Amino acid sequence: MNKLINSFRWIFPILIRYNKGFLLLIPISLAVTIPTLIIAGSSSQFIDGYLLNVRDNFAIPIAWLLLISTLVMVALLAIQSVVLVRIEAFIIKSASVRIFKRIFSLPYSYFAVNPSGETAGRIGLALQVGQQLVTQVTGFAIVLVRALIVLTFSLIISPQLTILSTIILVTNVTLSFYITSKREAANRELAVNKGLAEGEGLNAVANIESIKASALESEFFKSWASIFGKSVNQQQNQSFYNAIGSMISTVSSFLLQTLVVILGGFLILDGKLSLGSLVAYQFLLSTIITPINQIPQLVSALQTLSGLSGRISLLFSETTESYVKSLDEDKSRESGVAAIKLTGDLKIDNISFRYEGAKNDLFEDITIEIPAGNHLAIVGGSGSGKSTLIKIIAGLYHPTNGMIRYDGISWEEHTDLTMRQTIAYVPQDMFLFSDTLHHNISLWDPRFTPQECYEAASLALMQNEIDSYPLGIQRTLNDNGSDLSGGQKQRIEIARGLVRKPTIMLIDEGTSALDDYTEKAVMENIKSVKTTLVTVAHRMHSAEISDYVIVLDKGKIVQKGPPDLLRNQPGRYSELLKAEEA
Repeated sequence: MNKLINSFRWIFPILIRYNKGFLLLIPISLAVTIPTLIIAGSSSQFIDGYLLNVRDNFAIPIAWLLLISTLVMVALLAIQSVVLVRIEAFIIKSASVRIFKRIFSLPYSYFAVNPSGETAGRIGLALQVGQQLVTQVTGFAIVLVRALIVLTFSLIISPQLTILSTIILVTNVTLSFYITSKREAANRELAVNKGLAEGEGLNAVANIESIKASALESEFFKSWASIFGKSVNQQQNQSFYNAIGSMISTVSSFLLQTLVVILGGFLILDGKLSLGSLVAYQFLLSTIITPINQIPQLVSALQTLSGLSGRISLLFSETTESYVKSLDEDKSRESGVAAIKLTGDLKIDNISFRYEGAKNDLFEDITIEIPAGNHLAIVGGSGSGKSTLIKIIAGLYHPTNGMIRYDGISWEEHTDLTMRQTIAYVPQDMFLFSDTLHHNISLWDPRFTPQECYEAASLALMQNEIDSYPLGIQRTLNDNGSDLSGGQKQRIEIARGLVRKPTIMLIDEGTSALDDYTEKAVMENIKSVKTTLVTVAHRMHSAEISDYVIVLDKGKIVQKGPPDLLRNQPGRYSELLKAEEA
C-alpha cells in the first residue's frame, strides 16, 4: 500500500491546489441526499396513507412533493457534473504541465539511455490519469458517501435491513481494495510494456526510410510484436481479475435485492415493517447498491491508475538537471529582459568523465584553454570521445571531476538564460518540424523576426534556396524536412545557432553533408561574426582552417597545437591528413 501511495505522490500538490473544488462537492453530495430521502418518505406515505388507507387528501400534496424533489435532485446533479468537469480539466492541464516540465528538466544522459518514444508518451498520460481519477475514483467516492448517509437514515426504516446492506457493501469494498493492492506491481509492469510498445512503434515510423530501404519491415514487426505480445498477455490477466470483480459485484447486488425482499416480507408479516416502508427502503436501496455496481469500474480504474501513475512517478524519482533553469525564467524572457552574453572565453580545467554504469573514465584530466574568438577543432578516430567532449562543453553532460569555466566561472554561477544565449550547439542528428522555415530557425522564440532568421540562413548559405521559394522564409517544410537535402538540413541547423548571435558556437560534425566549397564558405561566415568556435571535424579541412587543434585517441589528448605545426610533425594528426588525402 505504501508503494501505491508513493506512486501518486507527484499529483498530491495538484490536488491540494484545487482542494476548494473537492470541498465544494461535499455540500452538493449532502444536498442530493435530502430530496432522495424526501422521495423515499413520500413514497412510503403515498402507499400506506393513500393506497392502503385511502386518505384522499394525501395524494396531491405528495405528488407535488415528489415532483419538486425530483427537480431539485436533477439540478443538484447537474451542478455536481459541472464541478467534476472543471476539476477534471484542471487536473489534466496541471498534470500535463508538471510532467512536461519534469521531462524537460531531466539531464541529457536520461534521454541517451531511455527510449524517446516511451518517454514522450508519458506526457499524454495526464489525460488518462485525470479522467480516471475524477470520473471513476472521485465519482465512486461521491456515491459511496451518499450511500453511507442514506444507509444511516435507513436505520429509521429497518435496522435489520440496514445491517444486511452494510455487511454486503463493506465486504465488496474490502475485496476490491484487496484485489487492487495485489495487482499493483503487475499493473505498473503492464503500463511500462504498453509504453515500450508505443515507443517502438513511434521509432519505427520515425525510421521508416531506413526500414523500407533495407526491407526490414518484417524484422521491425517481430520486434514490436514481441513487446506488444507481453502487454496483451498482461492485459488479459488484468481483465481476468476485473471479470472476477464484476462477477462479485453483480452477484452481491442481486443477492442484496433478493434478501431485502425476503427479509422485508417476513418483517411485514411480523408487523415490524409496513408495505410503504419496504417500498421506501427499496427506493433507497438503489442509492445503496450504486457503489456495489460501480466497484468493477473502480477496480479497473485503480489498476489503470496504479500503472499510469507508476510510470509518471518514475520521472519524479530521477535527478533533475541542475543546469536547466529556463523553465523558471519564462517571465523574464517574455518581459523582454535581455540576457548578458559572455565574451566567449573557455577554460576546460582537469575534467574527467565516465558514462553511467561504465567502469573506467572516458576522459582523464583534460585541460584546454580557448581564448575568446578563437577556433578550436577536435579531431580523432571513431570512438575517441570527440562528440562526448563537445557535449560536455555544451552542458549536456556533466564532468565527473574538474570544471569548465565560462569567462572564468562555472556554468551554475551564470543564469541559465545567459548561458543558453551565449552558447549555440549544432548536433550531429538534425530534426526539422513540419512548420515554416522561420519557426524552424527561431524554434518559436518570438524575439527572432523572419528577417533575422533570413539573415542567419544567409550566413549558412541558404539564401539562394529561400529566395527561390514562393513563400520564402514562410515556406512550410515536410515532417523532419523530408523535402530537403542533407546539406540543406544542416545549414538550417547552423542558422538556428547563428540567429541567437552566440559568443560560443559548438558544431558537432554539423557540416558533414556539405561539400568542401560550401563547408569552407559557411565556416568563414561563422568566424566573421566574432564567435568562439569549437568544432568536431568530420573532414580535416575544418581542422586546417582552425586556430588550434586537439587530437583525441581513446579519450586522451595525444597531440595539440596549431594545425600548421601539427601538419609537419609525425603523429596522429598527420596520419589523419594522409588517410583523408588517400
